[in-house]
Amino acid sequence: MIAPQRLNRPVQGQNRRSTSAFRHTWSSEPVDRERALPVFPTDILTIDQFLATHVRGSHLTPEKTLLLAVLRDAVSCFQENFRASDRRKKRSFLEANDWIMAEDTSYVFSYVNVCNELNVAPSYLRRGLMRWRDSTSATGQAGCPTAELNDTCSL
Repeated sequence: MIAPQRLNRPVQGQNRRSTSAFRHTWSSEPVDRERALPVFPTDILTIDQFLATHVRGSHLTPEKTLLLAVLRDAVSCFQENFRASDRRKKRSFLEANDWIMAEDTSYVFSYVNVCNELNVAPSYLRRGLMRWRDSTSATGQAGCPTAELNDTCSL
């Protein structure tokens, strides 16, 4: 038979020990800093490093990112399908051309509204695309400088 253990009750002024499964020692002894510091290391980040982790790579809101994607798609369809002989690609070019040429501002995703929201001059971009189209027609070569749109629209 196992003998019952006797619980010693702490006397005032002694360290108290809990009787739970998790034993805690309450003491008034100073904390050993050499053992405590590795648990809580100091941060050695500069302010720039800290802010770099919290700043978006792109300074566009999600809504503006969507608008930029719409504009890029239209420019891409316009340039890639300019000389298309395939019926589907030709239709894609014509839809992009109609959207870019439209001056309508009655709906949110109109060309003019999208450009204005992205701080891009709609007439300037339109003239550039028409100049590209005319030079491509004259030379017979179709280049696709849509990468320039990234620099133009970085806000």
